[in-house]
Amino acid sequence: MKKAVIMMLSTAAILGGIGCGAKKDSNTEIIGGADAPTSIFLPSTTDEEKTDYADPMDESTYYQVMDRILGQYNFEALDWGSEVNLEEGADALISWAEDSTGRYKAFGVISEEAGCYGIILDDTIDGTDDNANYVYEEWPYTGNAEDKPKFEWQEDQLYLYYPVSEDGEVSMKTVKIDHGYDTGHMGFDRFSDD
Repeated sequence: MKKAVIMMLSTAAILGGIGCGAKKDSNTEIIGGADAPTSIFLPSTTDEEKTDYADPMDESTYYQVMDRILGQYNFEALDWGSEVNLEEGADALISWAEDSTGRYKAFGVISEEAGCYGIILDDTIDGTDDNANYVYEEWPYTGNAEDKPKFEWQEDQLYLYYPVSEDGEVSMKTVKIDHGYDTGHMGFDRFSDD
C-alpha cells in the first residue's frame, strides 16, 4: 500500500513539474485583431531546436522543389499572415505583392527542404497567362503587416520591397525589377545602379 501511495505521489509530482496543458511555444506570436487572430510559427532561435534545412543554393535541383509547390498551389497562394508551421517543415506559397496594374505578382516559397527560400515573379501579360520566373533568395516569414513585400512604380521602373534577415534583424530590401517582355520574363535587375 505504501508503495502504491509513493508511486502515485511521484507521478503527481512529475506531472505537476512538466504540466498537462497545451504545449506552449515561446516562438509563437499572435497577430491580428479580435475579429481574426492569426498564429505565426517562427523558426526557433535556440540551436537545439533549430530546424536544419538542406543548402538550397543548387538552383539546378531547387527549381524542382519550386515547381512542385507551384503545382500544388497553382498561383492560389496563402495570404501574408496565414499560419505556417515552419518548425515541422512545410510547403507553402505565400502571396507577397501585386503591382497597381495587376499584371505583375510576387510570391514567396516555403519548402520542406529549405524553409523560406525562393521567390516567384509572375508576369500575367494580359491578365490571364501566368509566367513564373524563379529567384533564388532567402527571406524571413514573419506574417507582420510591416514586413509584407510590395511592388512600387517609380516613373516607368518597377521595384520590389521584401524582407531579409541579418543577425536576427528583419529589414526591407529594395530591388529593381526587369520586366515588360512579350515572353513574360521577369527578374531582379542585378546590374542596375540602385
